[in-house]
Amino acid sequence: MRERIRSIGLPSLVYLSLEEIAKVLNPVIRGWIQYYGRFYRTELIRKLYRYLDDRIAAWLRQKYKRLRGRRLQSWRVLARIRSGHRDLFAHWRRVSEVACG
Repeated sequence: MRERIRSIGLPSLVYLSLEEIAKVLNPVIRGWIQYYGRFYRTELIRKLYRYLDDRIAAWLRQKYKRLRGRRLQSWRVLARIRSGHRDLFAHWRRVSEVACG
């Protein structure tokens, strides 16, 4: 799964908007959630979702100059985006569903 995300080359796609990145990633993420989520839900949430967010934060650092070299700040920006746009990425939607019940 990580290899598939790496092959997309997310940090180098700085010319795309976050919504366009979501359009690229969401079909892949939804497929993994459907396939692995039934038996490996904890692993998905703990490892894969964290890795996806890390790659999105890396994309933010490449896209916006003020975030370059500022890993913690990029995570804060990502958390702010996630709180306002829960349905942007498929794994964000799933985490909020699991948290709500």
